[in-house]
Amino acid sequence: MNRKRTFIVAIGLFVLGLMLTACTRSLSSAPETNGAQQPLATPTVVGALPTSVTADAMSQLMAFGTQTAMAEQGITGATDEAATDTAITPVVATTEAPAEPTAVPPTATPTPEPVIVTTPQPSAPPTSITVPSSYTLQAGEFPYCIARRFNINPDQLLTANGLEPSQGRIFYPGLTLTIPQNAGPFPAERALRAHPDIYTVQTGEETIYSIACQYGDVDPLVLADYNGLTAPYTLVPGDVLEIP
Repeated sequence: MNRKRTFIVAIGLFVLGLMLTACTRSLSSAPETNGAQQPLATPTVVGALPTSVTADAMSQLMAFGTQTAMAEQGITGATDEAATDTAITPVVATTEAPAEPTAVPPTATPTPEPVIVTTPQPSAPPTSITVPSSYTLQAGEFPYCIARRFNINPDQLLTANGLEPSQGRIFYPGLTLTIPQNAGPFPAERALRAHPDIYTVQTGEETIYSIACQYGDVDPLVLADYNGLTAPYTLVPGDVLEIP
C-alpha cells in the first residue's frame, strides 16, 4: 500500500514541475523609443502548455488516483462489472450412468421325466369266496381246514358228511366232502396266521395245501398262482413263498 501512495505522490510532483516550468515569464524590459520609455508589453508566457493539455493531465492523474484508492478499498470498478457480465458461465459436464444390463434369465434345462419301471405283480387273491358243492382233500388237508377256507360251519360240514366231531382234524387225503350250500359261517376267526407274509419251506412233506391250512383262510390254488407255481406244485426245503 505504501509503494502505491509513493508512486502517486511522485507522479503528482512530476506534473507540478511541468506546470511551473510552463508558467515562467520573460523578465526582459521593453525597448526604449526615441529616449522615451515605451510602456511594457503584456507579458507573454513562454512555453506555456495549452489549458486542455493541463486539464487532461490532471484528469488522468485524478482518475488514476481514484482507481488506486478503489483498489485499496476492495471496490470493484465498472471494468470488473463488465468482465463479470461477459464472463462465460462454466458448463458442468454431467456423466450419465451407464444403463444397467438387462438380466437375461438362464435357459431352463428341461428336467427329464423319471422312467418308471414297473415290475409285474402277481394277481391279487379273489375278494369273494366261491363255495364249491364238493371238495376232495389233498395231502395235508382236513375237514376243519376246509370249513375255515370256505367260511362254513364245521359242525354242519361234518354232519353233511357223516363224520364225528373228533374227526374234524384228521387227515383224509383223497376223501371227497360234500359242501352244504346253506351252512352258516365259521364261528371263529378264520385266519390262523397273519398275512401277507413270507414263508420258507421247512420239509419235503410240505405242500401248498398244508401251508394254506396253516394260514386258515388262504386258498392253495391262489397261493400257487401268486408264486408262479404250476402242477404238480412241487416244493423243496428252502423254497420261499409269498403268502397273499
